[in-house]
Amino acid sequence: MKRTLATVLLVTSLAFAATAHAEGVMLAPGDLPEAARATLLKDVTEARRVEPDTFASLAAIRVRIPELDAQRRGRLATVTPALLGLGRRAVPAMLSELAVEGGRGSLTDTAWLAWRLNLLEAVGGLRDPRATSVLEAIVASPEQDFLLVRAAATALGKLNHDAAAMKLIAASRLGAPGRRLAVLAGMGHCRRTPVARRLAEALRAVRGRPGEERAVKHLARALGDVGNAWAWQTPEVQASGDESAVRGVAAEALVEAYRDTENVASRRLLTKAILVVDDPTTRGRIAAAREGANASQRAALDELERRVDRNPLH
Repeated sequence: MKRTLATVLLVTSLAFAATAHAEGVMLAPGDLPEAARATLLKDVTEARRVEPDTFASLAAIRVRIPELDAQRRGRLATVTPALLGLGRRAVPAMLSELAVEGGRGSLTDTAWLAWRLNLLEAVGGLRDPRATSVLEAIVASPEQDFLLVRAAATALGKLNHDAAAMKLIAASRLGAPGRRLAVLAGMGHCRRTPVARRLAEALRAVRGRPGEERAVKHLARALGDVGNAWAWQTPEVQASGDESAVRGVAAEALVEAYRDTENVASRRLLTKAILVVDDPTTRGRIAAAREGANASQRAALDELERRVDRNPLH
């Protein structure tokens, strides 16, 4: 036992020394709490020993980024499917790239953004608990890029546990407005009642206010995510027992926002989210929203009710 412990300590100390001046594409090892850093470095060291091919495969995907960036037709190159194809066995390699030893190299601005974004999307899609500490640190980091912060919040949310929910809620109240909105935009994948309530609170703060259409757009989508009727049919999401509360909170906030906005594009997005949530109480919430509504709002609510009645999810 003593020899085993000594070996572990030696490996960890060597890993610390090797990465003392290194950093990943999103974090440096020193950005992690001490215990989390030690665990990550130990996992990465062990993975390099038993799964060296995963690091080689990850490097091979990264090598393709400049060419894909040069040939891209959309905003950014995409390699997320290839990363997901590596599976959970490659998670230590991805976490190493994110937080231990990555670096920009000669990547252009768009290639650099694409690589980091694709990594976060893949780690989120794999839903591996080993990513928790790295994702928490990224969500709490000074990073300001909206796409990266949203992707990190999404990835952390997909772990779908109470600790992730609390970290996301806390992060959604800190920093500049754009960063807070990015966290809110991604956290709808954490399908927990406190997350739904935080999103509802944020939407109520901006609904009907001129100039807040962008915030309404992101919050409507996030509430659609958190209350998504299809997602709540999966066993891993149902296991929380929060379905009724989450979908009810989402439906109520979305219907109220629909009533209070005059913006056509916002109402379209809110309608889509309401239909995706498809909460059984929606018609009752529409009726409640009519109380005190003006003539224009009542007409809009009548149209919403017709859309709900024709919802293809029924």
